[in-house]
Amino acid sequence: MASFVPVVSGDGTASSRGISLRGVRNLRDKVKELVEKGHIFGTFEGTDWVATDFTELTTTEFVYGWVKRFDVTGTERLADCAKLIDPADIGVPSYFISHAWKGSFAKLLDTIEAFLKNAPVLTFVWIDFIAVNQHSDTRPDANKADVESFAATVQACTAGTIVVVDLERCNPATRGWCIFEWNQTTIEHGHDGLHLVGMSLEDRARVVDQVDVEQAECFDPNDLAMILEKVQNEHGSASNFNAAVKLTLTLQPLSYRVDLEQLDRRSVGTVWNLDPVNDWLAGPERALCVVADAGTGKSTVSAALVREFLGRPVAGTPGAWVGPISAVHFLKHSDQRRLDPVAIVKSIVFQIARRVPRLQEALFGARRVPRQVMSLRSVDEACALLLPLVVAACAG
Repeated sequence: MASFVPVVSGDGTASSRGISLRGVRNLRDKVKELVEKGHIFGTFEGTDWVATDFTELTTTEFVYGWVKRFDVTGTERLADCAKLIDPADIGVPSYFISHAWKGSFAKLLDTIEAFLKNAPVLTFVWIDFIAVNQHSDTRPDANKADVESFAATVQACTAGTIVVVDLERCNPATRGWCIFEWNQTTIEHGHDGLHLVGMSLEDRARVVDQVDVEQAECFDPNDLAMILEKVQNEHGSASNFNAAVKLTLTLQPLSYRVDLEQLDRRSVGTVWNLDPVNDWLAGPERALCVVADAGTGKSTVSAALVREFLGRPVAGTPGAWVGPISAVHFLKHSDQRRLDPVAIVKSIVFQIARRVPRLQEALFGARRVPRQVMSLRSVDEACALLLPLVVAACAG
């Protein structure tokens, strides 16, 4: 007997099909029972199989052995089958879950719950095999529309992306969708929106080693073609994209995006006289000081300088920059991360490296350097390792 009873709620899109933590726990119990009863089965990669061990079940086996079966979901999304997932546990997600198929199904759920252990049970997360229509054979248009909504879904998940890694089975850096999702997260939510959880230093280094979007894999070649097109449109080249992802994973820079947007809004309509800054840039002085009493707008002025004078991407020209090679840091006493000197140094190096290919080569040319960067614990170590690389790369 078929289990599917489609229920469409919200706006009807895949982006609105998050599952609550309560729903995640209920799904875990259901899948355990299905495995015990031998109800997850099928033909995968030319071999007939039946899942017999919940701890060994992969996400791919879960999809092909249960979600895609007509007797389970018909032609609907798993999220829209009311007999399988309570509609009360489907809602607008706060977190996007990035994972590589072929990873452990149990580890995926364990990682989500561990990261959100103190969150309310009605915190919603977005998982592709629940939210996306998996029936590409019988409903290709529905599947295509859901897949094409990934970028919009990342944007809608305002709390960011939780990255789940199972390196014993698959390095996510070899999967096109994974590295695309990571990059899209930093575009939409800043670097603080990328939650790398459950990874050792060596795990993260192995991920960095493998980042190459042109060599990445997708189950559907059309998906990779779409990803590469988006990469070209947003970064100008695959090499620019690879560098951005590797720098983010290695240096884990701080994000100032929200602060700059708020400061920009404060100064809407302001007419700036920034001639003294032009004179400073053209002159020999090395320091420009913005001095005033507390609460009089020094940060707002600084944001204007960032916007008008310092290095910034050229709108409409992917991969192009205008302005001097520069880096900024905004202190924030209410945010301990902004007061961490190691994080400050790494964030400054990140910003410079985005503009200086020679610095990228210095950081990634030797396999040991990313590992050394990731293991930095003191500001003295950070300065001793990174600042000579910056000076050498920028010399001349």
